[in-house]
Amino acid sequence: MKSINLLTAFFAAVILLSGCGEKPNDGRMVEKFVSRLNAREYSCASQYIYPGDHPKLKLFAEVMSKNPETFFKLISKENATINDKPAVKVRLECVNTTPYFRNYMESLRLIDENGIIEDTWQICETVDGKSLSFNWARIKGENLMLAHLEEGQSIPVFRSQSRNSTQINTFKSGDKVIIDNYPADSRWMRCFKTDDNCRLVNGYIDRAAVSSTDGKFFNLNIFDTLSLLVAGLLFLVFGCLFYLIRLIVEALMGTGCLAWILIPCLVLGWLYVLYQLLEKILFELFIINLPY
Repeated sequence: MKSINLLTAFFAAVILLSGCGEKPNDGRMVEKFVSRLNAREYSCASQYIYPGDHPKLKLFAEVMSKNPETFFKLISKENATINDKPAVKVRLECVNTTPYFRNYMESLRLIDENGIIEDTWQICETVDGKSLSFNWARIKGENLMLAHLEEGQSIPVFRSQSRNSTQINTFKSGDKVIIDNYPADSRWMRCFKTDDNCRLVNGYIDRAAVSSTDGKFFNLNIFDTLSLLVAGLLFLVFGCLFYLIRLIVEALMGTGCLAWILIPCLVLGWLYVLYQLLEKILFELFIINLPY
C-alpha cells in the first residue's frame, strides 16, 4: 500500500509539473536539444528540430559521430526575434574540439578562435507543436531524402552529372547518404555527405547506385513519442503491476524448467519498460539524461 501511495504521489507531481507550460521561446527546448546532442541521441534530439531541417541535423550528426569527445556547454540563452517571429539566441562553448570539427564549423562561420558558437534559432510552428530551426549544414534541395546505397561495390561521386566529369569522392557500399530526389526521373542524384575529415562532399551519384530512399531521417521508439503526461500515467500503471507480477512469478515457480525461462523474461521486460518511462519523465522534467 505504501508503494502505491508513493507511485500515486509521483504521478500527481508529474501532472502538476507537466501543467507548468514553458514559454514559447524561453530556451528550454535548446537545453533539451543540446543535452540529447551531447549524448549522441540524435533521434531524440530531432524531436526539438523543425522537420524541414532534419537533413541538416542528419549531416551534422555525421560530424559529431566522427568527433566522439566533442561536446557543447550552454553558456547563455535569451529571447530574440527573427523577422518579428520568436527565436532563441544561444551561446555555446565547444569542448574537446578537433581540427576537423573546427574546420567544419569555421566553414559555416559559426565558431570563433575561443571555441564559442553564437547562433539564433527560430521557433517554428508545426502540427506537433513548436520546434527549433537548425542550419548547421550547407545543404539544400527540392526533395531531400535519405538514400541507402547498393551493397557490393564502392560508389563514385562526380562533380557534375556526367561520368566524364571529375570524380571527387567514393562512397562505401551500403552507406546512407542524403540525396535530392528531384527530378524523380533523372539518372543523376545530387548527394551530400561528410568525408573522414568532416569536409562536405557535395556531388552527384548514379541513381542505379541507390537501393532505396526514405523521407524520414530519424526513427523514434515508442517511448520517445510519449507525452510527459502519458509517460507518467504508464509509469504509475506499470509500477502497480509489481504485485500482479509477483503473483505470476509465484504461480510459475511450480512449472519446473519453464519457470527459469519465463520469469527472467517477465521481470526484465517489466524493468525495461519502467526504466524507459522513468528516463522520459526525468528528462522532460529535469533534463536528466539516463544512459540508453
